[in-house]
Amino acid sequence: MLLGQIGINTEVTWFEPATNSTADKAAAERRWEFECGIIAHPIFSADGDYPNLVKQIVAKRSKEEGFPESRLPRLTAEEIGFIKGTSDFFGLNHYATLKVKPSKPLKGTSEFNDVGVKIVKEYECKDTPWSYYFRVRIHLFS
Repeated sequence: MLLGQIGINTEVTWFEPATNSTADKAAAERRWEFECGIIAHPIFSADGDYPNLVKQIVAKRSKEEGFPESRLPRLTAEEIGFIKGTSDFFGLNHYATLKVKPSKPLKGTSEFNDVGVKIVKEYECKDTPWSYYFRVRIHLFS
C-alpha cells in the first residue's frame, strides 16, 4: 500500500481592489473567482461544482450575447462527484499581485468581458516585461 498524496498545483495572481470602494472590492472578488475559484472550487469545496458567482456571471453574459444557454459547461452530479475531493492538497505558485477595478464590456465574447475588471498599473518596472505588476502579497492569501 502506498502512503503518498496527490495534489494539484496552479499559478495564481492575487487581485486587490484599486481602492476601498465597494465596486473595486467586488471586481477583485470576481477576478479571483475566475482565476482560482474555477479551478479549486470543484475539487475542494463542500458542494463541488464551479463557484456560484462564476456560474451566475457567465449565464447572464451568455444570455445577453444571445446564447441559448450558459457558455460555461454544466457539471452533472456524476461529474461533480468524480471531481470533488480528488486532491489531497492545493499547491500555489504566486508571482505577482495586481490591482483591479470594474471595466465596461468590450465587443465580443471572452472571459475578460465576463469578469468585467481591468488592471490598474501601479508603477512601471523596467526590469520585467510585466511592468504593471506590483509587490507580491502572498501573505494575504488564506
